[in-house]
Amino acid sequence: FRKSKSKTTYPHRYEGFRWNGASFAGKTLFVHCEQGLGDTIQFVRYLPMVKERGGTVIFDIMEPLYGLLQGFPGVDNLSRLSYEKKPDIRFDYYVPLMSLPGMFGTNIETVPSDVPYIRADSKKVEYWRKLLKGNGLKVGLVWSGKFTDVKRSCPLRFFSPLAGIPGIELYGLQKGEAAQQVCELPEN
Repeated sequence: FRKSKSKTTYPHRYEGFRWNGASFAGKTLFVHCEQGLGDTIQFVRYLPMVKERGGTVIFDIMEPLYGLLQGFPGVDNLSRLSYEKKPDIRFDYYVPLMSLPGMFGTNIETVPSDVPYIRADSKKVEYWRKLLKGNGLKVGLVWSGKFTDVKRSCPLRFFSPLAGIPGIELYGLQKGEAAQQVCELPEN
């Protein structure tokens, strides 16, 4: 791990025992995110498997995911990641989130596939259902990752043909600098 000015990797190192996947009944396991929001969302699916191995699971995550992952199965306590200082949490073992697939020996057939594995807050769902009335298929778009490189991003204009499909309603969910691409689209 390294201190990162761009805040894209986990900034802390831990002394002590790294969890090896064994039972930790009666103990506390500290799981921490490692990279971006998308990676965290992809790999939280392993936390119920972790919880099956034992005691208390504390998950250290980036602030934008805190509300979404409240009450997530397999997590006893959420901790808000601070890039400035390590959390003041006592634990017996720790493990980086993205190490879990290897620890569990998963392959394409055994990746946890209980989908959806993340559920939105029912009050927020109802709020947005009322706000976004209509019968069309609502499609939210995010066209750029945190880094706007060609392997992780696609210019918004490439999605323009989707706007012409009857019954489709597009919603831009993009944040950051890439959200400005909306201003470059032609008026329809």
